Amino acid sequence: MITRDLLARLISQNGLDRYAADLLKMSRPAVHITTSAVLDDSKIALGNSKFGGAPDVPIGFEWPQWQNKPLTFIGQFRLSDMVSFDAEHLLPADGWLHFFYDLTNQTWGAPDQRGSWQLLYTAATTTLTRLQPTEATLPVHALTFGQSWTIPVLADDHPDGSYNLFAHGSDDLIAILAENIDDFDGLRNAVEAPVAPQHQLLGNPAQLQDDIRALSQYATNGVDTSVKQQDEKRLAQLANGIGEWRLLLQIDSDSDAFGTTWGDSGCLYLCIPISALKSRQFEKTWLIFESD
Repeated sequence: MITRDLLARLISQNGLDRYAADLLKMSRPAVHITTSAVLDDSKIALGNSKFGGAPDVPIGFEWPQWQNKPLTFIGQFRLSDMVSFDAEHLLPADGWLHFFYDLTNQTWGAPDQRGSWQLLYTAATTTLTRLQPTEATLPVHALTFGQSWTIPVLADDHPDGSYNLFAHGSDDLIAILAENIDDFDGLRNAVEAPVAPQHQLLGNPAQLQDDIRALSQYATNGVDTSVKQQDEKRLAQLANGIGEWRLLLQIDSDSDAFGTTWGDSGCLYLCIPISALKSRQFEKTWLIFESD
């Protein structure tokens, strides 16, 4: 795991001392997820955190579908497992999150793909039962959790030769000079390599392409960013809400855990407005899929 003290040393080792105060200020603790293969799903106790296998859900639960086909169960997270690692106390202290996704089509989060993923919250007072899927399941992996610090995200470059960094949950920006961008890449590698694959809740994302907050804001308001011609006035109006979005869950490519990767070594991100997270409205989560 990357502790805050280790992060401070890595910043210095990569020649970024001039930005150290801002980088530390905008770094975020994430709940890191570690996987461990389990041969038999029955070896995992009812309600324990896991990837794959059969979900432990409320009695009478209806399997999520999209376009008349069942979604794939990706994993469940017992929230009491991560209370001590959620430094910002953003997650519920107990209960479960269950994540289902259209694994066959690997939808990327276009406005017309709403429903191709579901993140469901189940209260701790609910009685669970293990529901066997009608189709093949993913390999079963037990999950353990820890805290790891994540660095700000690199934004687009600017004409003046600088690069902006931003953090989820902050309106601040760090301007990185072009001469230091390779140093920042070195820092990113030093921070991310020890915790690969980067499965996590909260924190700053290991973003591969565009700003996942912006993509979520636009898509949830019906804007398809894959279309070349855009209504710039509409985008400008929606841009005011980009900062409200936070990374909730990041699931990295992991062929060992899932038997597949997301596209070309891509990543799944579930984003949520901070107000919805605080009010436990997990149905407002939006999925973004990015690939190298």
